Amino acid sequence: MDDSGVRIRETTWKRDRDRLKLVRQRVFVEEQGVPEEMEWDRHDSRCHHWLAEIPDTSPVGTVRMTPEGHVGRLSVLAEWRGHGIAHALMQALLERARRDGHRRLQLDAQLHAIGLYEKLGFVVHGQVFFDAGLPHRRMTLDLDPDRG
Repeated sequence: MDDSGVRIRETTWKRDRDRLKLVRQRVFVEEQGVPEEMEWDRHDSRCHHWLAEIPDTSPVGTVRMTPEGHVGRLSVLAEWRGHGIAHALMQALLERARRDGHRRLQLDAQLHAIGLYEKLGFVVHGQVFFDAGLPHRRMTLDLDPDRG
């Protein structure tokens, strides 16, 4: 738990589907206008998920990682942004990725989030592309810098 009382915990889609969906529905579908049929995909059931919760256990943020090391769906409710929650979610994800032996992670970052990912060591690759109508850039993080 950090100084704002937010707790980060790893979970599964089966265990916390409704709580994960609540955050993503508000951020991606309602706030950013992502079509619902694009938000919910076959990957959720096989991903590692993390939830950020406030003391009353209300969910305020989430992120997921596929078994192959693709990071996605990082989201924090608007009223909780600026408290380091996205960074804390990513730190928990990175710890798991290292523990699981991932050598490289990949993500597609919305342009406004690139700075957050760069602070974590991710590097931008390629040109801007659009996903769900929103501009993104591909980013990677090498977890094994000695690898050739």
